[in-house]
Amino acid sequence: RGLRLSSDSSYRFERGVHPAELDAAADRLAALVLETAGGTLLDGAVEAGAPLPPARTVRVRPARVASLLGTPIPVEEVVRALDTLGFSPVPRGDAIDCTVPPRRIDVEREIDLIEEVCRIHGLDRVPMRETLAVRVAPVEPQVSAPRAVKSLLVGLGFVESVTHTLVSERSAAPFLRPGEHALRVGDERAGGTPVLRPSVLASLLEVRRRNADAGIAELRLFEFARRFALRADGAHDERPVVALLSDRPEDAESAMRWMRGTCERALRMLAGRHADVRIDALPADRRDPWHSVEAAVTCDGRVVGTYGTLAPAALATFGLEGTFAAAELELEPLWAGYPPDARAEALPAFPAIERDLSAIVPEQSTWAEVESIARGLALANLESVGFVGTYRGAQTGAGRKSVTMRLVFRAPDRTLRREDADAPMAALADALAARLGATIRG
Repeated sequence: RGLRLSSDSSYRFERGVHPAELDAAADRLAALVLETAGGTLLDGAVEAGAPLPPARTVRVRPARVASLLGTPIPVEEVVRALDTLGFSPVPRGDAIDCTVPPRRIDVEREIDLIEEVCRIHGLDRVPMRETLAVRVAPVEPQVSAPRAVKSLLVGLGFVESVTHTLVSERSAAPFLRPGEHALRVGDERAGGTPVLRPSVLASLLEVRRRNADAGIAELRLFEFARRFALRADGAHDERPVVALLSDRPEDAESAMRWMRGTCERALRMLAGRHADVRIDALPADRRDPWHSVEAAVTCDGRVVGTYGTLAPAALATFGLEGTFAAAELELEPLWAGYPPDARAEALPAFPAIERDLSAIVPEQSTWAEVESIARGLALANLESVGFVGTYRGAQTGAGRKSVTMRLVFRAPDRTLRREDADAPMAALADALAARLGATIRG
């Protein structure tokens, strides 16, 4: 062993010797002594040490033999092979009980007996396939869905960012909701960034500031990451989100509209084009402190996040100014349903009538309220209701705004006339006037 030399005997005895083999070895040794030197063999033997362990029994199933070898072997042949090797096979029902000889300490499981049967049966008689059937597993939705969202965002001009989870206390402060506290790490190596970010936007704004310092005039960023916070009840809040940040040299309304389109497109790609995606503006008392304007995003009744324009105070923390649109969406619950089921529909057989309606409503009225009124009337032949735009100016008056919507009417069995749309439009105008105090613009 010291020289690491192997021999037949070392290979044999390194595998161990069963105590039950000592009697056979002693008898053979005595026979050799008598044969070589002569003498008289006395009766009996002297035993010392622990009693011999009982013989082990291993069960083998002929059906399992055929399953593993890929070829049926008659039970009689299996029994004969095992008996030849000294395993004393005894068939019992659909299995064969085998007593393991002391010399075969290497046999412990059913597969060991199947290997012995295979050797006796003949490896050359085991069928071999020249080809191997392999079925490629489909990509998991948890992989393909994020990949599709990333591809969409890159196509819209976004650049993916990968940032560190830790931020400074100053960067985290604007993104803490009332009652929340920053989660700190107790590692001295964190240095000036000891806080787990309460919003991924804190990291993206830091990236945007560095790019602004490098002379980059406009940049759209996104990141798949997690945000952390310590709630008032002491529970840790950790959520995976997709954060979007865009600074466009436009007014706040255009920036909001552009970010809304991005969110809607991503959600419809994940949940299907027929998904019920709703955008509801949030009043000032429900907005996150880092937004000056904010809206909640809902998909099929589930709130998946918010988007809006960042408040100047939050931007000033990072040395930035201007109009920045941002969003944080929790898309992970939608991964499992991707890709959405495709639904084929017959093309319309008859043309549609489109009508636009502009209603001057109080400033606090939301598009969700206007749309709900239009859909709740169950207007005849109404196919869809869509948002066109919002206007504020001298013509609308102080504290009021003009909301323009587009209604599409279509009948499945005939071509509609202009008069068929007049009555539903009049009913909608009356309902808006009664419920919201709206004035219809001509």
